[in-house]
Amino acid sequence: MKIRRIYAILGASGSGKTTAINYLCSKHGVEILTKWTTRDRRENDGPKIQSVTTIPDDCDIRYTSYGTDYGMKSSDIWKTIRAGKSGAVVLNDIRTLKLLNRQFSNFVQTVYIHSNISPQELFEEERKRFGTNFGEEQQLATQKRIEKIKAVHRKYIENASFFDTVILNVSSLSALYQQLDNNHLGDQRAGSEQTRAKCFIICGNSFSGKDELAVAMTRMQKDRVHSYVKASDRTELSDEEPKNLKHFAKGEIPKKYDTLYEMQESTYGISLQDIWKHLECGVSVVLVLNNFETIQKLVEKFEGLAVSVFLHANKTIGEARQILTEAGLSERKIELRLEVAQKLEEEFAEQPELFDHVLLN
Repeated sequence: MKIRRIYAILGASGSGKTTAINYLCSKHGVEILTKWTTRDRRENDGPKIQSVTTIPDDCDIRYTSYGTDYGMKSSDIWKTIRAGKSGAVVLNDIRTLKLLNRQFSNFVQTVYIHSNISPQELFEEERKRFGTNFGEEQQLATQKRIEKIKAVHRKYIENASFFDTVILNVSSLSALYQQLDNNHLGDQRAGSEQTRAKCFIICGNSFSGKDELAVAMTRMQKDRVHSYVKASDRTELSDEEPKNLKHFAKGEIPKKYDTLYEMQESTYGISLQDIWKHLECGVSVVLVLNNFETIQKLVEKFEGLAVSVFLHANKTIGEARQILTEAGLSERKIELRLEVAQKLEEEFAEQPELFDHVLLN
């Protein structure tokens, strides 16, 4: 059965909101919902953006952002839903997003699109764009845009639990499109499978919060969620928390751990049989794993039961280095972890289809 959805999209300037909506429209037949605005028409505005002097009286959904008024008609949204179609609209106003969610209940899916561009990168882009004409006026405009980007990101952080989906736009258009496909098609497949025990695979760098997420999931439903303990010949750390590794001497990982992989000069092992035992008892398994090849194997092995999650830490290299330094890591370990973090982001950009969900920490 085709599920009708109203995709309500929040994202900063340049995050890819318009690109995402246009793709959903062309690839999946999602209708762009009409929106009225008192701002001047922009070059990339489609036909569903109506620039007017005043918002029409029959627009019963209204909000103001940075001095500009916007309006929509709930009758248009219901018309789309009743026609058996999905719709999409960009809304950078949290109050209005929540209003839509209340008014259209289960039809609304809230989406946050995140672009990882730093202020320095944005300034550099604008310098290249304007060349010798990048004067004081352009600098002030760029700084204003940066402040707006930060404001939108703060809106997401303060209301993170409200959003159903995060789309991570940090590399190529193909990666963005793949995530949109995953989200839309996955939504259409939603059904009774959601109630079954799952194998949750969490991927993220050492400062992404992946271990904290695994612990939280386990504590929320202790009887129904099990935190999987991998085998490893890595040197045991006295302050290791959570205890998600069982340590063995080099070359002595038991044979029951039939899925092995290498990372940072250590070997790790996973027992597929152990995971199956939990799933067959109706207990979900949470597994922290940063090896993409192994994630692919598990997704294939537990097809229909595997839920893969990529956890993205919104940190610059400098911020990440400071976190790891404060954690007491040696310079060599810091460099190794930063190298792994960079590799993970690159691999995600190449294989976004491997993940069912993206979480932004």
